[in-house]
Formats: sequence, structure tokens, C-alpha cells
Amino acid sequence: MPDRFFTRFLVPFLPKRDGAAAYTMIIRGADDPERETREEMKARGAGAGLAVLELNKIMKSETPELWADRLVEYLQQDGKPRTFNRLGVELVGKTADALMASNLQRGLVLAVADGRLACTIAAPILFRTRAEGDVDVAAAEAEDEPMDLASADPSSPTGVLTGHEAIDYAEKHGGTLAKHTDPTEEARSGLSVEEARAIAKEDPGLIVLEEEPPAIAVDLDLLEDAMLELGDAREGVRLDWCDDGEMEALTVHPRRVTACATVWADGLVQLHADGDLDSEPTDHRFTSAAALWKLITKGA
Repeated sequence: MPDRFFTRFLVPFLPKRDGAAAYTMIIRGADDPERETREEMKARGAGAGLAVLELNKIMKSETPELWADRLVEYLQQDGKPRTFNRLGVELVGKTADALMASNLQRGLVLAVADGRLACTIAAPILFRTRAEGDVDVAAAEAEDEPMDLASADPSSPTGVLTGHEAIDYAEKHGGTLAKHTDPTEEARSGLSVEEARAIAKEDPGLIVLEEEPPAIAVDLDLLEDAMLELGDAREGVRLDWCDDGEMEALTVHPRRVTACATVWADGLVQLHADGDLDSEPTDHRFTSAAALWKLITKGA
């Protein structure tokens, strides 16, 4: 790997967490805070740290994909790079060594795999929201088109996104969210992501992305890593590679649910609610690894 990679932020990049390399991610920064007492966290919560107390309460129940969303939101607040250790102390009052293999760590890795966060490779590893000038690892290594986990590919087919898929897409790539008319309100356009999420809690079918987005070209290798992360936090996941002679695909089957989905490299997601790959699928568009997992496991 080129020397410049060791001092730059990389996207998308997954820190190694097997063997001795697993401990690189938990190395502390020189200015990392010490573990806080409950009283100190409460004192910080009196001001801008209110979110800290909320996160601490749901530490045990939060899923990796929700942690990924919360970590991105937290790092966006001031844009400062942080170690995994610092994030743990600031958010839940725990140091990195106590958070190894936690859903918080899985969520952090997932957000990097999705391309929403960037990280350094040299210890102590720092994480922040991605920015202009970050090194695209796949592009630098292949000297070809960027191969983010999800990158725009206007030449691929398009499709209208609705519900949580539309919200996830708009949050990551932009776009105008709208809602259909319902018994309590007329149709509305220009919804914020927060407004759309609130409406989707009651009825996801009301939300739609007004523009047809460009399809998403998916790096299936990175998707495989992200699905293993999510599966490791649950009862497991089975992943099967396949192709149609022209294009590769990855079938994702979480073990705790019946449904499975085949994700094609051009971003087409074919969902089989009954788990039978020979049955007629419903077609969706890939937006992110977290959204894919939610699509397959909804109602489980």
C-alpha cells in the first residue's frame, strides 16, 4: 500500500479485526479522555451532551445499523476525527477494550464500509465523516473507476424508491422526499429526512423519493464484509456467490428470518420473501448495507 495511505483518510476501508490486528483499532490517542463516571456524564448531559445520556441508555439494545447512523450523526456535529476509544468514552462512558465485538464497534465498521465515514490506517486509527481529498482505496489500487460500496452509475437502470429505502438514499445521496395523501393530511413535498422518518414509523408506504435516482453500482466484496458484520451481531448470515454469465451477485440470507435477497453488481436487489430463489422476487434498488439488512429482516 502506498506510503501516503498511512497519513491520509481512506474510503471505503475496513480496519482488520482478526488476530493481533484486532487490537490496532482499540489503541488510544494521546489526547483521548479517561473513562468518565456516571456523574461526569450527567454533568456533560446538562448542555450539548444530552444525546450522550440517550445513547448510554440504549447501549445494550441498539443494533449495528442504528449505531452506524448515530455515529455518523455524532461525528458530523463538529467534524473532528476521533479514535474508537474516544467515541466509546464520549458516547457511553466505556473505553475501547470494553467495547470490542460490541454493536457500537460493528456499527462503526459498517459506517466505514458504507463510505459514510473515513478512517486512517496508522495507529491510533482515527474516524471522521468523509471529506474532499480522502483517498479512494479501490480507485488508487486499480487506477480505474471508484469502487465504493455504493457509487452512482448513470448507465445502469433506474427505479423509484419508497419507504425506508427512499429515506436512506436521500440521507446519503440527496434528493427530494415527499409523502402521499393520507386520511389526516394532503400530499407534501420537500420533507426533511427527520420528517420522513417520523412519518415512516407509522406507514413507510407514504414516503417516496420524487426523482428516480441513478442506480447504485455495488462493490460486492465490501458488501460481503458488511453483511458478515451485521450477521455476526445476530444469529448469523449465509452468503452465496452466483452469476448469470455476465454479472456477479451475492445472495444474503440472515439465518433468523425466512427471506433472502440477491444483490447484483449493478445495484438490483431481488427480494425473495419466502426464501425460495426460484420464486418470483420483488425488485428493489441498493442504497446501503444497513438498508439492505433492514429490507430482508423487516417484520422478523
